[in-house]
Amino acid sequence: MPAYHTGSFDPPAPVGVASFVNLGNERQIDNVPMLLDTGADVSFVPESVRQAVEAEKQETAYEIEYLEGRTPSLLASVYLQMKWQGLKFTGSYLVTTASYGVIGRNILNRLVLVLDGPSQQWEIR
Repeated sequence: MPAYHTGSFDPPAPVGVASFVNLGNERQIDNVPMLLDTGADVSFVPESVRQAVEAEKQETAYEIEYLEGRTPSLLASVYLQMKWQGLKFTGSYLVTTASYGVIGRNILNRLVLVLDGPSQQWEIR
């Protein structure tokens, strides 16, 4: 079971490492940290990933509201394939300015995810 990430998150959080591929040009980036967020409706990738694989922003942008009460943000989306835990998820990902991505319920709801908070470990079954 992978351990929760303690360096960038307080409290520690479940973080996986994924690869992303732009299927249009086959450019790939590896070792992208992805927060496993059961409270996020959708999944996000950092802008640095979009740039590294030279993914074009799609025409439609999406308004996202955060729990902190900030005004909604308008985020672009990109079409990519994520490789994670031996699985592939192809579709639209919203682009964020954060240094890490987010795997939200649009992907997590397809899996059995075990979050062991007391042991600070997680696993996909």
